[in-house]
Amino acid sequence: MREASSTAAALGKRDCLVARRLIERVTVHPNRLELILTPAWLADIIGPAEAHCPTAALHTVAVRLTRSGRILRLVDEAGAVSSVSAPDASLIRLVLTARRWWTELAEGEFDITALSAREKASASWMTRVVRLAFLAPDVIEAVLAGRTKAGVDAKALLTGGRIPSGWMEQRNVLLPASDN
Repeated sequence: MREASSTAAALGKRDCLVARRLIERVTVHPNRLELILTPAWLADIIGPAEAHCPTAALHTVAVRLTRSGRILRLVDEAGAVSSVSAPDASLIRLVLTARRWWTELAEGEFDITALSAREKASASWMTRVVRLAFLAPDVIEAVLAGRTKAGVDAKALLTGGRIPSGWMEQRNVLLPASDN
């Protein structure tokens, strides 16, 4: 059991050496990955009592490739990006801009027309950006950590229609199912 815990911890830290010892073969299909796990390594993890593991174990993961901007990402069935992804800098800038503009509008120094003139942006564009100031706190955390649902980027949020006003709805639309 201790071996299983240490292996899980090492895999959680993305230790490539442990993954290489554990996985014998990876087969990529259009809609899934098949991982063949090494029998001897599995026997070490399971323990000597269950060491009669003569054949490799097959583990299948439903995934798809999705383009997000210029990057291809591997996405699991829950909508989570399966690899470690860097946060989307343009999306972070957009959320920061939305919060700055909303603060200025809320203080009452500017109305949307005056602020849009100062920023050299159309009032329509500014309105679409400002609504990002009202994203749920955990959605903001996911944006900062690069954990949003695949396909959620600045362009999608600004041109993809309305962003739900309810935080629960935002979570369902913008976060992978595993984060909800």
